[in-house]
Amino acid sequence: MNLYLKIRRTLLAILGWFLIIFGIYFLPRGIIEGSTMILIGLIFLYYALKKSPIHYKG
Repeated sequence: MNLYLKIRRTLLAILGWFLIIFGIYFLPRGIIEGSTMILIGLIFLYYALKKSPIHYKG
């Protein structure tokens, strides 16, 4: 289960950075498309870097 979480976080982080970079690339072409890609990339990074509920013992 721990390996699954690491793989999932890594894939989410890679996808998030990919969307942010392409969002910046598409920003001059279309403000809505570029900003949407950046926003979705930031959401993916948030979920990748957020602590998992498994780590909380409280």
